[in-house]
Amino acid sequence: MFPPETRFLIVDDAVSMRTVLKRFLKDMGYSHFLEAPDGQAAFELLEAGHEIDVIFSDHMMPRCSGLELLGKLGEIPKYARIPLIMVTADWEKTVVLRALQLGAIGFVEKPVLPEQLQAQLSSSYKRIPALRSSVK
Repeated sequence: MFPPETRFLIVDDAVSMRTVLKRFLKDMGYSHFLEAPDGQAAFELLEAGHEIDVIFSDHMMPRCSGLELLGKLGEIPKYARIPLIMVTADWEKTVVLRALQLGAIGFVEKPVLPEQLQAQLSSSYKRIPALRSSVK
């Protein structure tokens, strides 16, 4: 599992979904969160200097989708290292494949269940050895 001091960015146009994810993460012992209503706002938070360890992003959002955010992050080396987990109800094969090609490290299906979120955090953490030493 990620350490308790992990800094999360939760990106979703639905305030209720951001609230649910924060509540589940708080119940798991995490307390560092930023939120953004779309990929563009998330990117702006990063550009403003906010340090983020893990991003949870919806796929379908106005202004900048989760896939567009993944593409933007991948173009900039300091952001490309940030693991992004897609949180989506859109399981169309082309979306999943494109997200993986762009660097998504995992997926959580909506509606989100706490057990599903915890399992994804655990498996994502195990797949990224370099991240374990970089999370402060």
